[in-house]
Amino acid sequence: MHSRNKEPFSSFLEYIAKVNYSKVLILTFSINIYLLTLITYYLFARNLAETRNIIYFSFYCLLFTVFLVSIAVFIRIHTFTPKQIKLFNYWVNGLCGFTMFWCLSYTIIDLHYNYPLPVLSFLTYCMVFMGGLILSPIFVSIVFTLAWVIFNLAGSRIIYGTFLSLHLFLTSVVYIGIGLIVMYTNYRIRRRDWEQTHILKKLNHELETAVRTDYLTGLGNRLAFDETFSFIKKECLSENMGLGLLFIDIDNFKTVNDKFGHQKGDEVLKYSSNLIKNLYPHAFRFGGEEFLILLKIANVDELMQISNNICQMVEKSLAPLVSDIDITVSIGVHYETPPINSTIYDFINYADIALYQAKKAGKNRAHLQYNHIK
Repeated sequence: MHSRNKEPFSSFLEYIAKVNYSKVLILTFSINIYLLTLITYYLFARNLAETRNIIYFSFYCLLFTVFLVSIAVFIRIHTFTPKQIKLFNYWVNGLCGFTMFWCLSYTIIDLHYNYPLPVLSFLTYCMVFMGGLILSPIFVSIVFTLAWVIFNLAGSRIIYGTFLSLHLFLTSVVYIGIGLIVMYTNYRIRRRDWEQTHILKKLNHELETAVRTDYLTGLGNRLAFDETFSFIKKECLSENMGLGLLFIDIDNFKTVNDKFGHQKGDEVLKYSSNLIKNLYPHAFRFGGEEFLILLKIANVDELMQISNNICQMVEKSLAPLVSDIDITVSIGVHYETPPINSTIYDFINYADIALYQAKKAGKNRAHLQYNHIK
């Protein structure tokens, strides 16, 4: 239940990483296949003795190596821990930056060999897409300002250099800016939906807990007892363990209420329930001053030892709470071993009979109804 309720995106950076992961991975693979084709072409179809071909071939090999390392890094990022999210975002930013400066360097070589249109013009849109929405507009602005300077220094060797570089710069910034706005809007919508769902689930959980909890003592109520009984009974049958029920009643509780008032009585109930639930997780308030404890236990002797320990613990702990009145507990005990044929009502009834015997015998003790052990 908790895993399904886990927050999908703890931050916008995590959202960006998860949304762009497959796109970046596929695009990196595709570009590397293209680069491998170019490298193969240069190896078998071009004369590598020429300086120009060697330079271009080296450029392709460098970019291919960087992309290959990037693919290895991306494949290792799969659980999206905070560290991996940081690594992914930094690596993609670095990869985009490296590729753009690679294009700028390639452009300088193109200009040196008097090619009419630099490669940067062709790859700009590809780089914008590859950066996805991770690349910041500020970074793009810096890169394309440098491109604008290079184009202008090239003078007449490139047609409309200033216009082209300015056009690419503005287009890239606008595309990435719009993309970031759309992504951030989607992120906010998804986060808002998650928050609303989380609040509803939390309220439902609190309501379910309240329905099964006694408001005064914090112990489980009768509904919680009924549900837990079925669960514990199944566990006992599967593990071949005995099932024990302790029916606890606070002795002289009416006298406490009559002499000191109901507020003091509530204090006794709370204190007693805290003692019980700190030691035994399957403890419940049955009603008034009565409590139930379910125990998965190996034998009846151990169960009786636990019952007697509870009597001693309550007598010792509650003595300072109320003067002139002995606050003790009487406990009715019922125990069955597999196949545990008795119903939940039988268990309560048998333990109630045992409780009556404990009261009759003088209180502050545990009693086991032997004739009901099965």
